[in-house]
Amino acid sequence: MGDWKEKGIGKIAHFSQGIQVPIEMQKAIREFGDVRFIRIVDYTQNNQEERFINNPGEKYIVSKSDIVMVRYGTPGLIGRGINGAIANNMFKINPDEDVISKDYLSCFLNQNHIQKLLSEGSGSTTMAALNFSFLNTILVVFPESKKEQSTISTILTTIDQAIEKTEQLIAKYERIKTGLMQDLLTRGIDEQGNIRSEETHEFKDSPLGRIPKEWEVKKIKEIFLLDPDRKPNELKEIDYISINDVEYPNQILRFSSYNSKNAPSRAQRLIKHGDVLISNVRPYLRAFAIVPEKYDDFVCSTGFTVIRSTEFDSHLLLNFCLSKFFINQLNIVMSGSNYPAVNKSQIGNCLIFVPPYNEQLQIVEIIQNTNISIKRMTNELKKMESIKQALMQDLLTGKVRVDALMNQNSIS
Repeated sequence: MGDWKEKGIGKIAHFSQGIQVPIEMQKAIREFGDVRFIRIVDYTQNNQEERFINNPGEKYIVSKSDIVMVRYGTPGLIGRGINGAIANNMFKINPDEDVISKDYLSCFLNQNHIQKLLSEGSGSTTMAALNFSFLNTILVVFPESKKEQSTISTILTTIDQAIEKTEQLIAKYERIKTGLMQDLLTRGIDEQGNIRSEETHEFKDSPLGRIPKEWEVKKIKEIFLLDPDRKPNELKEIDYISINDVEYPNQILRFSSYNSKNAPSRAQRLIKHGDVLISNVRPYLRAFAIVPEKYDDFVCSTGFTVIRSTEFDSHLLLNFCLSKFFINQLNIVMSGSNYPAVNKSQIGNCLIFVPPYNEQLQIVEIIQNTNISIKRMTNELKKMESIKQALMQDLLTGKVRVDALMNQNSIS
């Protein structure tokens, strides 16, 4: 590889483990001389309250630029960007910076195949643990040129930052959607397209709470058909949808084809375009979906209740079924410990908001526009993650040199 090297990580870095601090010694408020106590959750979650301890000495202190690796539980996970003292289930990787930079080494260790290797080499006990002897067998490939290392890590860090910003934007839109759904499903929109308010519009009491005076509350069985069609006996070949075939974001992602004689015994319900499928088993997991046109006349499991309507928008029905108003009603009547479930009758007795049909369409349009924005950003995120993986494969192996890549203007 010419001016590229391959060395065991133990030849170019040493490790220092964190410190064990009893919970009663951890503080919620920083006092004079204290340092932040860094736990695994501080790297994996952004909503944890900070903890502080007495300064334990430089041996356990890390800076934002240091590489921290998790040793127990989720072995191999890399954490950076926090100043403080690390817990004893993590350790600091101290590279010889005359040979390899922290940023480059961090990028190298974050590769999917390296992370998989670290995870698989940590044993299969109840608490997986990363052994330092095993870690020392990991070979690190790197260019001798510190300038090339810096350029590579800068490129990959730039993509990481773009990915992080996109993830934050998606999370923001998801929060906005949650609040918007709450408003649309309880207050709706008026003739001017504005969300109603009790200060400016008339509301009334209902079994589901305060609702606009134009709305009604009815039982699902009063306005929908439940399990309307069975599989025809003469059907010889069937395309079958099970509960496991419905996944986030509430879509039918796959199906199985069978000869009727070999089909699962649950393959009984004939479904039509626009039907809404509600999983009877563990409904709180929300394995619900609308049947798209391409699955018209397929057969689904009796583990679903099929809801059909000609007078209520299917997309609004699905969004209502995903809401707490529906799930809370099912949680009350759900039974069974190993397989908590509801039945068709219990679903039919659930109450639902019924806005005028034209308003239903307006509400659905707003929800779908928000979903389109989230889907567009999610697709952008997948594209960036794919680009990152390809670049890591090329740049961190020397397969593609930085100068050649930059000359091709592959990085924008």
